[in-house]
Amino acid sequence: RAGCAADRDPLHRLRIRGRVALIVLCELVWVLRRAYGYSKAQVVSVLEQILVTAELTVEDASLAFQALDAYRSGGDFSDYLLVLGNRATGCETTYSFDAKLCAHPAATPVDQ
Repeated sequence: RAGCAADRDPLHRLRIRGRVALIVLCELVWVLRRAYGYSKAQVVSVLEQILVTAELTVEDASLAFQALDAYRSGGDFSDYLLVLGNRATGCETTYSFDAKLCAHPAATPVDQ
């Protein structure tokens, strides 16, 4: 095992898990898209990798997966986290001025 990549990885070696908050995922999407020019497909790939990495615990991973699935088809990841999180806590809808977001069944245009 000498020189094994796992030996150089402190999270693996110590058998601890990192924690990723939902707001961190939102910021990551923003930074990757705006600052680094990642395509949506690249951002989706990064989020998928984070969500399935055994050494990481993502806050409300189920919600993050749902938001990721919605994000694939358009809109903003953070908006989907918001409306789907609201729905998970019992809100029937989230009102929004964002027409793209309102294409999702968990959001309703403000003028309705």
